[in-house]
Amino acid sequence: MNVFLVIEPEYAFAILKGTKQYEFRKMGFRRDIEKVVVYATSPYKRIVGYFKVGQIHQGSPQILWDRFNAHARIDRKDFSSYFNNKASGIAIEVKRPVSFRRHRKPREIFPSFTIPWSFRYISEDEFKLIKKAST
Repeated sequence: MNVFLVIEPEYAFAILKGTKQYEFRKMGFRRDIEKVVVYATSPYKRIVGYFKVGQIHQGSPQILWDRFNAHARIDRKDFSSYFNNKASGIAIEVKRPVSFRRHRKPREIFPSFTIPWSFRYISEDEFKLIKKAST
């Protein structure tokens, strides 16, 4: 299974450049994830690339910060604000990021697509359509 992940542009582009090696999330996934399609939020609002998922680590925000902050390209203030009052979260390891040549709006590929609040599961067929339309 794959996911369409909504990420702020600063972090989305850092992932694709390889400078952000972990993406933090407040909630884990209920399915095994192979690839993440990266959608950069406002003001960019485009699908910008994808990456393969390495390990997904779960723990308290403090444990996640201690283990992964050096490779996550986020400052402590923004991290703490994101995890405000959360008991646990995850760190997704970024493997082999790929930046799409053509950054596309989701509705250019799927006319009735609705941007999810955080993420949306997508099938392998949907991933292939996104990749074909963006390369």
